[in-house]
Amino acid sequence: MGTVFCDNCGVSLLEETAKFCRACGKPTPLSEAATKRFDQQPGYQTPTSPVGPAPTTPAYMAPIEFATAPQTIDLNRKRKRNIILIASMLSLMIFALAGLLIFLNFEGTPTLTPPVLSGPTGPGPPPMPPPMSPPPPPPPPVIETPTRIDQSLIYPGSRQTMSSTQEGGTNVLTLHSEDAASKVAKWYAAKLKVTANVSLAGQTFLKAGDITVMVMGGDGGAEILLTQGSKDSRR
Repeated sequence: MGTVFCDNCGVSLLEETAKFCRACGKPTPLSEAATKRFDQQPGYQTPTSPVGPAPTTPAYMAPIEFATAPQTIDLNRKRKRNIILIASMLSLMIFALAGLLIFLNFEGTPTLTPPVLSGPTGPGPPPMPPPMSPPPPPPPPVIETPTRIDQSLIYPGSRQTMSSTQEGGTNVLTLHSEDAASKVAKWYAAKLKVTANVSLAGQTFLKAGDITVMVMGGDGGAEILLTQGSKDSRR
């Protein structure tokens, strides 16, 4: 006869037929074999119901009914009363405005009065004839249009920016050129019979009879001012 030990705590069992361990109380294999049913079919076991009160989350809470306070009822009545009062006032204002518009239209319509016949109403001197209208003024004298600036004075490749005729018969023309100002001034000096040539602070003034040329600018471009026909330049 061999000694049987507990497979849980290792204590020897006093008897081979012992069903429980005397130290830890675990059933012995002999006890499990005697009590276990091998032919039992597994069946569906209903889950145990939870112990304690049901959950009280907002999803399971019953809706809380609040009693309507009498003050809220009074406020609703006052609001309805105010709405009715405002609607009645608006309707009265609309009718009053419509009547005012009708009255203004009636007052604004012109009244037809019979025309007054002019003429002698009784014995008296004959009416005076109407005064003679003054003769129309004579047409203004025809002023000859001053001649424009000669096209030969326009610098080659330049672009016209302004053209006008001033009082006294002076024609003014402004040009813009991409060439350097010194090159433009040399071209006009060679083109005209210059009687005066003045250079001051990057500006060149040329005069030839009734023609005046002013060149301004630098190496990046030049502005050209031409005048012709001035009375002062003819002196």
